[in-house]
Amino acid sequence: MAAAESLAPILSLLSFSCGYCVVHSLLTYGQLPQARSVDHHICSCTSISPHERPLVRQLITHIRHHWRTRACYTCHLPSIVHVPAYGRWFQSGVDHPHAHLVPQALWAIRFLDGHVYRQAMHALSVHSSGHSWDTPEQLALWISDPQATQDGNSAIALVRFLQTEFNLSP
Repeated sequence: MAAAESLAPILSLLSFSCGYCVVHSLLTYGQLPQARSVDHHICSCTSISPHERPLVRQLITHIRHHWRTRACYTCHLPSIVHVPAYGRWFQSGVDHPHAHLVPQALWAIRFLDGHVYRQAMHALSVHSSGHSWDTPEQLALWISDPQATQDGNSAIALVRFLQTEFNLSP
């Protein structure tokens, strides 16, 4: 997990951000949104269309239903990347720095831009690991599978993809 620790600066940069808004801003403006300006739940996200919101909530529900890893139930990242003040498990996403990052970013990567979607499918070896990103449940199965990526955690692999694809640096 030493590799996961190397993402701590990027995760700090993405703290309290809606993953959908992060990807949308990177694709639209070529930069991250203003810090903490996108600290919201998917229900109040202005970047995503209202008809997609229930599908993203469905994705989050499916992830929690299929969750079998030792990662955080709230953010899906391994506990090693949590800041020390936070524990491995969270009861509430309100004060969690990455509660709205991973599923929302995954959804945005899948549906906002065909080129980024194809890049992600290749970089994250989605098909070769026996997965698909065609439905919310299939996305959830991928994010919940510790064997789906070489990182041992699909959420870490997704953050690493964002860092590489969009040249993010703290």
